[in-house]
Amino acid sequence: MWASLLRSGWRWLLLALLVGALGAPVTAQGVRPPGDLLYAPRVVVDPDNQIRASGGATVEVTRTGLRLTLPTVAEDAEQIVELRPASGWWDLRASNALRFRLRNVGLTPLTPLVQALSDNGPTDLVVGEPLAPGGVDEIVLPFDAYAPWQGAPLAADEPPGALANTGTRFRSGEVTAIRLGADHAAPADLLVEQIVGFIKRTTPAPWLGSRPPVEGDWQFTLRDEFSGARLNSDLWNTTGFNQWDPSSRFVPAQVTVRGGRATLRLQRADSLPGAATGVGDESYVTGYLDTFDNFTQRYGYFEARVRLPRASGLWVQVALAPDRGASAGDARARTDTTTSGQEMTILEHLTVWGVNRYSLAARWGGWGERARMIGSQYLYTTPDSEGFLTCGLLWLPDSLTWYCQGQPVGYWADPGITDLPAYPLITLTAGGWDRDLVDETSLPATLEVDYVRVWQRADLR
Repeated sequence: MWASLLRSGWRWLLLALLVGALGAPVTAQGVRPPGDLLYAPRVVVDPDNQIRASGGATVEVTRTGLRLTLPTVAEDAEQIVELRPASGWWDLRASNALRFRLRNVGLTPLTPLVQALSDNGPTDLVVGEPLAPGGVDEIVLPFDAYAPWQGAPLAADEPPGALANTGTRFRSGEVTAIRLGADHAAPADLLVEQIVGFIKRTTPAPWLGSRPPVEGDWQFTLRDEFSGARLNSDLWNTTGFNQWDPSSRFVPAQVTVRGGRATLRLQRADSLPGAATGVGDESYVTGYLDTFDNFTQRYGYFEARVRLPRASGLWVQVALAPDRGASAGDARARTDTTTSGQEMTILEHLTVWGVNRYSLAARWGGWGERARMIGSQYLYTTPDSEGFLTCGLLWLPDSLTWYCQGQPVGYWADPGITDLPAYPLITLTAGGWDRDLVDETSLPATLEVDYVRVWQRADLR
């Protein structure tokens, strides 16, 4: 990418920063800078061991910031300054964006450019406003992608994947570099005054919660606001077969309704009074919700508003599971995706990622060697002022569009998208697949569900 931009006329200076502040906590080689402050003049930088430069560029550590001196270079030349720590990476799971404060301290106008890297992939490149000599700019670099994730059409001889230049694979918990550059026509000087992580708030769409995101003759088919003191047992089941985590057991008493919300509660099985036995070999008991045998729908818009737990090592899912009907056999046979049907995940979240990141997916082919999946694990957003995420799925014939806080975050169009009816399910279990262990000191943990709403359009019935 950088080479193609250079060929198109940009002159680049790249600055990779991995600076650990004194006293910052370190876990699994990751450094969480206090306040997610990656750089400021008070952050110690060892230029002899951490800075390397090429293309004639130099960096001076001054009392006011990092001064980048940028000589003129040929259009096809690379001008790079790199600053790296001895080991480790920045852990920025508490943020979903970076803010840069940059000043033009030279005599030449320049246009700054910024990007963050992880071993798994970079953020999008952000181009700042042109800076005249003496000008100052604050640039926001979001972790989410400018072009939302888009699944590629399926091909029999290729694994499911994403269309080029959509979505991101950037890991906020393993930031390995920060890049700064500048387009400049003559020798220039750029001062880096601050780089800090923060939470970029998402403005919810005005239609959120009141209707689907597209026009049409829509009608509610399911609307549970969890009012009153009891769960609607005619709609919701609180137990089901567990295909996610063998250490967790679904127990009806772990689902409660109060204050207009349903709460799924996960805790150690041996922490329940008189219940240390009788729960099998599972370490945890937890809540579970689904509408199997009570409500299914083919196509439509499905939306839930949830507040995620914080304890590390937990796994949350809001999804739609297929149902072939009673003639297919027992519950496992009816919901199996080996031969047909898909599980459509509206929101999947590992708490080790932090509350600002989650994933979406469609899965089929069962759970063995034939299992297939398309989706993204790198969706960045932020909870609303009450700490909730509102996520939805617009399921139409041959297309799926995912939303969060009313903004489109994923899209997949393919004739292979399921046309089997499906039912909502909400799970909170231990485990996951991203090297996370349950933080038992933070248990019990809860997943709160403010509402579940489903609409159907007249022409889709």
